[in-house]
Amino acid sequence: MKKELQKYIMTHGLILGLIQTTVYYLAYFINSMWLASMWFGMVFLLLIGIYSVVAVKNYRKQQGGFMSLKEGFINMFFMLLVRSIIVTIFSILLFHVIDTNLAAFIKDRTIENTVGFMEKFNVPQEKVDKTVESLQDMDKQFTILAQFNSIVYGSIFSAIFAIIVAAILKKERNPFETDTTAPNNDNA
Repeated sequence: MKKELQKYIMTHGLILGLIQTTVYYLAYFINSMWLASMWFGMVFLLLIGIYSVVAVKNYRKQQGGFMSLKEGFINMFFMLLVRSIIVTIFSILLFHVIDTNLAAFIKDRTIENTVGFMEKFNVPQEKVDKTVESLQDMDKQFTILAQFNSIVYGSIFSAIFAIIVAAILKKERNPFETDTTAPNNDNA
């Protein structure tokens, strides 16, 4: 992998990870309820996607407007991997050092939000009860092992997203076009 690409990946992976971590910590300190909000998570996924796509497009622009599928995939995938590692480390600190009761709080708020949402749509009580029962184990996703496992599962999603974006944004050089920057050896 080119040094230039490695530096670009690390820089944007760090930026994305630090932005996400900062927003999570701000949400925690301002209003912890946001962390249990489905909308908060969805908006965050959208922002991560937008930032990643813009970063890959900017990389292609820096390369003279050309980027192979491989370069695009590597760029996006490893940028998202770096982001995941940073966010996981900070999540472990948040749930296991800063506030050890946060996982239970998020679980309780998520159950309340889900029940309220289902009741608004007149979902039968039997289905509400089954949903609540399935959410009871939610706090297990905040264990240290589960946090690290999320990197693996997130990597699968990241790989799929990266290959789609790379396929859309790739722009190969025309092999039959002459490179105007190359020295002319015709007179030799």
